[in-house]
Amino acid sequence: MSKPDGFMIKDIGLTLLELGYEVLPIAPGEKVPRLPKWSSLVIDRSRVEAWKANGKARHYVGIRTGEVVGVDIDIDDAAVTETVASDFGWTFGDGPRRYGKPGRVLLAVRCPGGGKKKTLKLTSPDGRDHAIEILMTGQQFVAYGIHPDLREPYRWENGDLLDCAAEDLPEVTDADLAQWLDSVPALLPEGWKVAEGSEVFDEDELFLLTYRPPVAVEAMTAEERVQYEAMRRFADWVPHVFGQDAKEYQGGYRVSSEALGRDLQEDLSIHPQGIRDHGEEIGMTPVQVVAKWHCSGDEDEALKALAGWLGVDLRAQAETAAQEVQKAAPIQKWLDRMDGSDDLERLKRVAAGVGRDAELAEVDRERLAMKFQERFKALEGSHLSIAVARKAVKRAGGVDRVDTPEAAWADRWYYVTHNDKLYRYGTDQWVSPQGFNAMYQRELPPDDEGRRPSALRYALDDLKIPTVEMGMYCPQFGERFTISGRDC
Repeated sequence: MSKPDGFMIKDIGLTLLELGYEVLPIAPGEKVPRLPKWSSLVIDRSRVEAWKANGKARHYVGIRTGEVVGVDIDIDDAAVTETVASDFGWTFGDGPRRYGKPGRVLLAVRCPGGGKKKTLKLTSPDGRDHAIEILMTGQQFVAYGIHPDLREPYRWENGDLLDCAAEDLPEVTDADLAQWLDSVPALLPEGWKVAEGSEVFDEDELFLLTYRPPVAVEAMTAEERVQYEAMRRFADWVPHVFGQDAKEYQGGYRVSSEALGRDLQEDLSIHPQGIRDHGEEIGMTPVQVVAKWHCSGDEDEALKALAGWLGVDLRAQAETAAQEVQKAAPIQKWLDRMDGSDDLERLKRVAAGVGRDAELAEVDRERLAMKFQERFKALEGSHLSIAVARKAVKRAGGVDRVDTPEAAWADRWYYVTHNDKLYRYGTDQWVSPQGFNAMYQRELPPDDEGRRPSALRYALDDLKIPTVEMGMYCPQFGERFTISGRDC
């Protein structure tokens, strides 16, 4: 397909539509469409042809967001804008950038399923207000036309939507975007502050949004298995709860507030990226949904109902999970022996035995390194680095983990899967993966093209920083422990 000339609906509207973009006519001098119910219109070829015929042919072109998302960085400081935009590109991949006012940029990406608009409001040291808006389902941005203030055309760099089908844009998830926006303040220069009015998911909602199995399916508790299956198989249970009031929408369902019998404007959204009651502004789990609208608030009955619809045998799943826990039992003997070591020499002998145990999983060996570190401190009264503890219990004849002075920045960091964040033991420091990358990307040498690898990926894959399921404050248990089969 050859690239057409022009920047109006008559010139490029149909081309963009064929490339997968939902186009909207924007009148010259405006930044939003002057159409009734434009956020929910069916936009197809006949609609665009009608706009061309009824006086909107010379309108500029907007893009309705949903699966296509606009990350709108409205920061009137070119250096800060570039820092933020570059971090986004390093994290998710570089895609087309639209420039308007100097210092401001919009990044186009693809987010299957869409999501809720997110806003981060900022104040610079000179008192000026700035914002980053992630334009998602039901929003729009001007893609082509003349900027009403500058009287100059918007321009695209690093690609143009006319050269890039929507399906080829960098792909992200709703959770990715929320987490990245949460990490932005760590990128800002000294003196910049987050202002009131920012709308990003809180930690609990983000957990629901990113719900995924914390362990293998076989090792899940009965409730975890039901929740997991429910998030993958909406068609097997949503119609049981809401009947015909559940309308299929973007790979999931939406239920209107009117159908729910309440005097609110926003819907209940049941989507693979998460369940959210937009009327109450809360995230929910499948069990909570069934309990609220089918079981009079009884979550135990809701769990049983869901299990029946999904074909999950609660008792069998509980037995399978128990067997998985038993499979992990061999580590316990080593933990007990380390706890029973009353001098350093005995502790070293136990560590040597761990090294000869070829059946230990890597995660169990890491837990034993933590236990060795804990017992060393108890016996000697001094701290032992985790790198040395890992060497003490490494598999005999195996390959040691990367351990160089240059990698000291990764010491004592843990990756916590339940909230997809990193925690540095012995501090109160929690950061998102994007924040971790922003902090440590500079520690890694660039490749031949000048690009630096992801600090998080390097820390996990090469330095083997430990991964745990949950973070809890339980000082009586030491640095690492297990509760109900969960590595903490």
